[in-house]
Amino acid sequence: MGLETSDYIRDPAAIWIPLELLPYLNHALQMEVWQRLISIVNRSLRNVQMCCTLALVPHCLQLISECQTENDDAIASRIAEFIGTITSYDLATDELKILLKSLTASKNSWPLHSTKILTAMRMLPRRTVPEIMFNFVGDSGSAITIPPLARWPSNPGFTVNMWISLDPRFLLPNYKPYLYWFKTGRGLGYAANISNQCLCLETVTGKGQITGKMTKTPSKVERRLEPHTWYMISVVYVYHRMKSCEVMCYINGRLALRQDLAFVNTSEPFDKCYIGSSPRATAETAFCGQISSISLFGDCLTAPTVSALHRLGSDYRHAFQHSNEHDTPIPASDQNIVYNGKLANSLIFSYNPKACNGQLSFEVAQNPLYDYFVNSSHAILLEGVETVATRKVQGTLHSLGGIQVLLPLFEQLTSCHDSTPELCSTLLWLFVDLIKCSATCQAYVTTNRTLLVIAHLLHDVPVEYLSESALDALLSLGRTLADIKHGPLLNSLIGDVLLCTELWVRTPPHIQVKLYSVISTEFVGGADSCDVRASLNVARIIHILQEYYTTEQSQTQGRALSKEDINSIRAFLLLSAKQSVMKYKVTEIEDISSILCYLVTNTCEDHVVDMLQLLLALTAEHSAVLPRFDELGGVKVLLLLLKQESETVRIFALKTLGSYLAACPPKQSNKLLTKSGLFGIIAESLASKSDVVTIATYNALFELMIDHISRQRNADKFMDIDPDSIIKYPQLLEVIAVLLLKQPTLTDSAENTDNDQGNMSACKEYLTSLMLIMQRSRDNRRTLLSQNGWQRWLVGIMMRWMGGGSEGQHVTNLAYSLFQTLLHHALQWEQDGWLVWVETLAILHTYQCEGKGVPLTRTEEEGENYDSCRADDEASTTSEPNKMPEMNIESEPSEKENEQRENAIILESREHGHEVVESTDESVREDVEPADKSPQDVESAEKEEQEEEEKEESEIDEKKEEGSPDEENVDSEETQENEEVLENHASDDHGKEGEAEDKEAEDIKEDKEAEDMEVEDMEAGDKEVEDKEVQDMEAGDEAAKEGEETREGEELT
Repeated sequence: MGLETSDYIRDPAAIWIPLELLPYLNHALQMEVWQRLISIVNRSLRNVQMCCTLALVPHCLQLISECQTENDDAIASRIAEFIGTITSYDLATDELKILLKSLTASKNSWPLHSTKILTAMRMLPRRTVPEIMFNFVGDSGSAITIPPLARWPSNPGFTVNMWISLDPRFLLPNYKPYLYWFKTGRGLGYAANISNQCLCLETVTGKGQITGKMTKTPSKVERRLEPHTWYMISVVYVYHRMKSCEVMCYINGRLALRQDLAFVNTSEPFDKCYIGSSPRATAETAFCGQISSISLFGDCLTAPTVSALHRLGSDYRHAFQHSNEHDTPIPASDQNIVYNGKLANSLIFSYNPKACNGQLSFEVAQNPLYDYFVNSSHAILLEGVETVATRKVQGTLHSLGGIQVLLPLFEQLTSCHDSTPELCSTLLWLFVDLIKCSATCQAYVTTNRTLLVIAHLLHDVPVEYLSESALDALLSLGRTLADIKHGPLLNSLIGDVLLCTELWVRTPPHIQVKLYSVISTEFVGGADSCDVRASLNVARIIHILQEYYTTEQSQTQGRALSKEDINSIRAFLLLSAKQSVMKYKVTEIEDISSILCYLVTNTCEDHVVDMLQLLLALTAEHSAVLPRFDELGGVKVLLLLLKQESETVRIFALKTLGSYLAACPPKQSNKLLTKSGLFGIIAESLASKSDVVTIATYNALFELMIDHISRQRNADKFMDIDPDSIIKYPQLLEVIAVLLLKQPTLTDSAENTDNDQGNMSACKEYLTSLMLIMQRSRDNRRTLLSQNGWQRWLVGIMMRWMGGGSEGQHVTNLAYSLFQTLLHHALQWEQDGWLVWVETLAILHTYQCEGKGVPLTRTEEEGENYDSCRADDEASTTSEPNKMPEMNIESEPSEKENEQRENAIILESREHGHEVVESTDESVREDVEPADKSPQDVESAEKEEQEEEEKEESEIDEKKEEGSPDEENVDSEETQENEEVLENHASDDHGKEGEAEDKEAEDIKEDKEAEDMEVEDMEAGDKEVEDKEVQDMEAGDEAAKEGEETREGEELT
């Protein structure tokens, strides 16, 4: 036909000719006509404007209704595309009424090709054409002249900003249209043109010193521009006093060029200023296309400011003074940049087609801070430049009553029997696109709860209509609202539609998983997401979990949800609950209350574990949860869960309790541990529910003891212990031991045998871990020694597994090694460390008296462990000489004297046995405390001790007086003697078994003699105490009498 060879439609009435011939053409020719018409319209906006003046929409809708057969389906698609093209440019109110009327159902049936018409209407909100613009024909002389400026802004720089769209004519090789020309009469200044589809900047600074010619600096932006596409061109000229100036060019808010440039330094007026042409205004330099607005700022704009201007859109035509002066929704961050007053104060001039009267374009900035113009500031539109006004769908829709005119179409989805899923998703996409591009529509939907109405209407549609495409439409709206920080509407979308579980629970599993994954990761967990607690809180999520996503509910309601799908959905919902709490500094009490109530009332193991994991994460990562947790008595709930039959529940309750203790203030944790006896309650609860300490339970208890709580349940192997771990809660040492010693030693049944084997493995791991952390940390050894009765449970472990074969012998050897390590530390590092030895010997004596037969010798393996521990302590002594106090050990000249000295120490410890046992528990005191010990014996023993101390001091003084003056030699001799004592002590520990037995017999004999001596001393001490008391009473009576006589004398006086 040759219609598309012409650039522009010269006669609009000629378009009716092919349209009237369409009924007489076959199918192939009709397709060809519509393709050519669409191609012609897309060639230029002027052609679209010509078609809009003909009111072609009613005629095209009539042609669609006549396409009744399947062969006409392709023709109907082309007609719908043509309608969408012309209506997206300009849509009158009557045309929108006709479009909506063509979608009205008849006899409970949708009109034919309704989906295609809705698809065409989806093009309406996508339009990029400004509502009003300058149209440049491109003929000779077509330009906008700006009045002369007395001076040009230089310091700190300036910015030229404009929106442009090019016609295909600029693709011609010799065509070089100018966008702006700001120069003086001599040609000094700035200009920008388009050459070979690229933007070129040129700067003329003045005559050179050598050539005497004007210096012209070109700058080419390496980005190709396409026709019929709107671009925001921002050219920023930056002035620097101490270094080279530069120019930066942004296209659609993105930096496309950065180059050094010389500034124009002149005092001449800029009287050659044009938009869309050069001073010669020839056809080769005249701009052909559209420009929506032109602005000049007396400041060099930053990249964020340029990006914010781009998001304002090509329809913005104001002076950056009021945030509600436009209908385009932008993020709050952009509003702070645009309307903070900086742009408004730096605006020199701004021209837009809305402020025009005939050929006169008014300057809308009117900034009193700048007075650059020589005379008037208004521009003049020359011949070939005109203003073109169009109508957007938002304004047209508002004239019909707003976006609610689409609600009857949603109602037709339930009433019409021929509705399709594609029709439902297309209608939802149209509704969403209209909301996304208009702030007015957003305000209306928020105020009138329109989304709630749509959710109610979608309840009655078949489940097939809620497809993945329909969900994508709603999620797309949510992402847009989250980007612009529209919190009220986002809360309405989530609360009324997305979390309307009755609506989505019928959909396939993959749709539900996608829905909750986007909610948890983007709407709640996003870095810049809005506050959605009004619609998405922990209480609502827990309600959804209880009512819809449990194993029992899925089976009774007959939903096609597997266990994996339910677990995935529950994981995303719990993640949403966690994010909704952790995202804010203040935690609502209802959130924690809902979690605790769920833990108490739910009986399903998996669901309780899920909620415990959520509570574990909250207590560990969010300190604001702790006050609410304390206020609601969360510790009581955890202790209640320790009595559950499920081991997994008990383990995660322990982990949560440990996380809480680690995060709460020290004062609160000490109160729980000391006054409430928390660990005693834990021991009772665990002992009442299990006969064996499993790997998982042991790991949880040990993690709690060293304050290293993991988030997962480890039931496959014992945990890996860090040798540098520090015991934070030493009370758990006895708790773990008590649980390990619960079962009797010998059992007959197979089940009890398995339990014993499990406890034996746990005992072996327990002692191995203790040895590891004791050898590396002096603080851990001191912590264990400070616990009352630690010897009793350690001896109990030795006795429990003494006859258990090789494994039992290994456990016993580990216990011996631990004893050696602790007792050596007591003597080496602790003040009064000998008291630990006395207490230990008392407990061992108790077991000997009871006939339990605790062996007092050690094997070769134990001796090696002892030597290694001692070597570690000596190494730490040399590296840290001033950190711990050392024991003063006297030198011994020979082995016989060494034995005599040890016997004397044992006798002395027996004499002080009463004081030592009082510091231990009552059970030990009853076994070791001497019977019938009188106060006289105690006093006599004290006198003897004082006499011995005085005697020793006098001997030491005599030795000092008689000693050599060389003190350094004496100190060295004492050091050698101390080393000999340690060596003799080590050699004695490695003695033969026969010598050990003889020594034991001698010790028993000496113990009996010491006891007899103690009884005699106690009787003598009792007599002396009684005599002293009688003397004290007589002296008191005499003093009282003297006092009475003194008072009587005073009264008489």
